Amino acid sequence: MATALISATTPPKTKQVGNATFYLEPRMSANQLAQFVVSDPAKQETIVRNAKKVLAVRVANYQPARSSMPKCHTPAGIDAGKIMEHVVRMETTTFSDPFDKQCNDLSAATLRRVAPLVSQIDCPGLQIPSPQRGFDHLIIEGVRVSVQPEIVVSFAHRGATKFGGVMFNFSKTESSSLENSNGRLQAGEYAAALVFLMLGAHFGAKGGPRNVNCYAIDVYRDKIFVAPGSYKTMLKNLEAACRNIARQWEIDESASIPLENDDLF
Repeated sequence: MATALISATTPPKTKQVGNATFYLEPRMSANQLAQFVVSDPAKQETIVRNAKKVLAVRVANYQPARSSMPKCHTPAGIDAGKIMEHVVRMETTTFSDPFDKQCNDLSAATLRRVAPLVSQIDCPGLQIPSPQRGFDHLIIEGVRVSVQPEIVVSFAHRGATKFGGVMFNFSKTESSSLENSNGRLQAGEYAAALVFLMLGAHFGAKGGPRNVNCYAIDVYRDKIFVAPGSYKTMLKNLEAACRNIARQWEIDESASIPLENDDLF
C-alpha cells in the first residue's frame, strides 16, 4: 500500500461561503474512512458530504476527554485511578462558559465508561507526546487521512524497539459505531489497522509498530479492536475506498452539514 505523509500544519485548500468552510481537497478522519469502507453507497455519499462542509459553530464535543487520556498513561499502561481523578475534576469544577461545562459533563460521563476498559488495553512503555497540531496526516490515493491516537508508546520487544497506539471513539451515534460492518469486517478493525499504518509511516525506520499493541476503542459499546496480523485485503479495500472518495470530491454548496464534531482533524 503506497502512502505518504503530509504535515498536519500544512492546511488543505478551502473556500469560505458564509459561515461554512468547504474543503477543496479530499480529507477524512480515521473513523470517517473506517465507516466509509464498511458502508453502503448512500451512506458513503453522506460521509463525503459531511467531510467536505463544516460550519463555524461551537458544537459540544469530547475534547476534554481526549486531552485527559495521555495524562492517564504511565510506563505500566493506562491508569484507571488517574482517569477517575479527571472525572472528579470535570464534575466538580465550576465553568464560567456553559459550553465548557457541557463539554466537560460529556467527557466525565464518557471517562467513567473508559475506566473499566483499560485493564484490557496493553500499552506499557514510554509515551510519545502528540505534536501540537497532531501527527502528520497520511496521504492514501490522494486523500488526506488524519489518524490521531490519544496515546502512542514505544517499548522494547524481543530486543527491538516497537510502537503501539490507542485511539478512542467517544461517539454515541450509531453512524459512528465501530461495530458497523459490511458483513465481513467491522469499522473498528479498519480503524485499528489505520493506527498500525500511521505508526508504520511515522516510526517504521525506528522499529515500526506491533499490531497487537494498536487499538481502536469504541467506548459506548465497550468494544476493543486490535489491528490484525494479516491485513493485505484490508489495505486494498482502504486504497479502493480512497480512490472512490477522491472521485466524489466535488464541491457542492448544498452539501449536508455534520451535527457532531466527534472526529477531530
